[in-house]
Amino acid sequence: MTFPIPLAASLDENHVFFVASGESPPPQCPGTAAAPAAASGNLCVYETAGYVTEMAIEKQSLNKDNGGTDPYGFGIFFENKIKTGSYNSGTWAVTGA
Repeated sequence: MTFPIPLAASLDENHVFFVASGESPPPQCPGTAAAPAAASGNLCVYETAGYVTEMAIEKQSLNKDNGGTDPYGFGIFFENKIKTGSYNSGTWAVTGA
């Protein structure tokens, strides 16, 4: 995903959160999938739907240097453990520090 407005700096992996469908979000993610929100300096990704929920989630930046983001965006990579068709969808919010 590309941020419409680049951040002033990258976010490290401690400031990037994936909230699975039905999971309670951490305090850094005060929103919901329907109304995504992120506390200052955080990226929150909210899963809205998915098929095959037993997936390993790896957060990875677009520049692949860390598990956070770069100033321009982020990517999320899913590994389907049972090798069948799958999908995920969601919403996200980010705020700079």
